Amino acid sequence: MKYMMTIPLTSSGYKERVKRFLDTGALPPAGATMLGRWHTVGHNKCYMLVEAANPEPIYQWVSNWADIINFEVEPVLEDAQIAKILKAL
Repeated sequence: MKYMMTIPLTSSGYKERVKRFLDTGALPPAGATMLGRWHTVGHNKCYMLVEAANPEPIYQWVSNWADIINFEVEPVLEDAQIAKILKAL
């Protein structure tokens, strides 16, 4: 399953977020694969596309950052996946 993770980046916790990101690379835990990460030019949002067989590693990852970031996590489907469903309608 793929998950779109949206991260609002406020000024609260900014220095700690930068430090942790530079120290760790903010990589996902075992069981999750980051397919891409994008940052807005205004430095107010980040988007990540992550793949995992189950949501546990996503929950672990979000929990590791929950003290300074409020994540929005949504399971997403690709066009080919929804096309099969829509054709059946």
